[in-house]
Amino acid sequence: MARSVSTNAQTGLRYYSKLTTLELGASDRLDTALSKSVQGSWPGSALVINSDDSNKVDPKLLNSVYMGDDNTISTTVLLTNSVVATEGSQITASTGTLTGSVLSAYGEYMTAPVDNSIITGQSNTITHPQSAVFLSGFEIAAMDTARYSTVAGAVNQYGGLAQLLVGQYLVNRTPGGAVFGNTNVNFTTLPTTGTQGVTAPGMAGYPLLALGNSGNSSGTVPSNAITVLYNGRTQINTAGYSGTLTQTAATPKAALEVVSTNTGVLLPKLTTAQESIIASGDLYSGLLLYNSDAGSFQFYNGSAWVPMGAPGGITAEWDNTGNTATSPSTNFLGTIDSEGLVFRTNDTVRLTIMAGGIVGIGTSTPQANARLSVYGTIYAQKIEATQTGWPDYVFNKDYPLMSLPSVERYTRLHRRLPGMPSAVDVAKKGIDLGDNQAALLKKIEELTLYLIDVHHQSEDRQRKIEQLRARNKALAGEAAELDALKEKLQKLTAKAKQK
Repeated sequence: MARSVSTNAQTGLRYYSKLTTLELGASDRLDTALSKSVQGSWPGSALVINSDDSNKVDPKLLNSVYMGDDNTISTTVLLTNSVVATEGSQITASTGTLTGSVLSAYGEYMTAPVDNSIITGQSNTITHPQSAVFLSGFEIAAMDTARYSTVAGAVNQYGGLAQLLVGQYLVNRTPGGAVFGNTNVNFTTLPTTGTQGVTAPGMAGYPLLALGNSGNSSGTVPSNAITVLYNGRTQINTAGYSGTLTQTAATPKAALEVVSTNTGVLLPKLTTAQESIIASGDLYSGLLLYNSDAGSFQFYNGSAWVPMGAPGGITAEWDNTGNTATSPSTNFLGTIDSEGLVFRTNDTVRLTIMAGGIVGIGTSTPQANARLSVYGTIYAQKIEATQTGWPDYVFNKDYPLMSLPSVERYTRLHRRLPGMPSAVDVAKKGIDLGDNQAALLKKIEELTLYLIDVHHQSEDRQRKIEQLRARNKALAGEAAELDALKEKLQKLTAKAKQK
């Protein structure tokens, strides 16, 4: 029967012996002008079961079953060992084959060959070559060469090359990567990769694994619960869904990043016995855990488990071999008990922090009446302290300044200045540096007052001396006048005697 014979809206059974083709149904058009086509040793045989509308079948069909409605299969596509069931679709690739595959879809449009694949879904558009691919979903659209990939879900887009994509509204741009969930963050700044396995620049920044779930069913609220990049950086995000979640927010910023606004990170809890049986090959410097017996976080420093902190009332010790005990021992590096925290090196106490917050450096028994006790010399570039009772009052007009004779009598009796501690008290109780500075300043200010008084007395004496000098000068003038009168009188007396 020639192709020009229209069987539209007719039913019946048709057999085309040249291609070993059997057609059941209505409205198919078979091009009988083609020669018998055999690929290898396979005969060109097929079973075509159609629906009620006109279809165009250019039957290079080898051992296949073709079922569908309103489909167009171009003459350059060779369907080999395949089952094709589709409606309203076109397979119009200019070259290539759909080989050894099962194709079942509605509204599917393909322009490239498919090899050893299973494709199923609805309203899918496959616009690039496929090879050894399993596709199953709704409105799946290939964005690049999908080779050896598995895609399942609805309304998906994907790149290609050995990918796994399961979910809705997902985009996978990474070769060899996996995406699960619903509307994960799309790394839009990265180009689609995977064409024939070509490695894209900056591959380390591509997501190898993305896992998340949208806050709604429409795919407009994305999330990324877990993101693993090709370089191994991993982000765990429990912050929830966000309509403004960006690629930057979902990109791990460290080897491991935990993003959360509602919970924390819980480390492994081990007893001391469990901690002690960790295999030596698993003991690496920096290994961190929570010791439930000691009640503290501990890290392995390469030779011992060292606590990172200690709550009050917990008794534990550690040494350079990782041993623990419940009583102090000279070879132990540290002791945690109800009294506080003690650090030792070379069997010597270096630092003590008491339960009440009192600190001792170089001693295990700091003074109870001080916040800090240091047994040894302190070197510092600068020390600042606040002090009350600073002795500016010494310069008040009504300040009762002791007389110097009274100070002299006090120093002869007590062998120290008034108001200053004795050598015995300092040796026994120590000295408050702030109070001592204030006391020394007070004495300096009192000494200044004494000097000012002496200065005033000196000025008064100098005035009196100047007055005496002026008086002496006046008296000297008067004496000179008297001497002149005396001399004149003597001359007159001498003349009188001569007469």
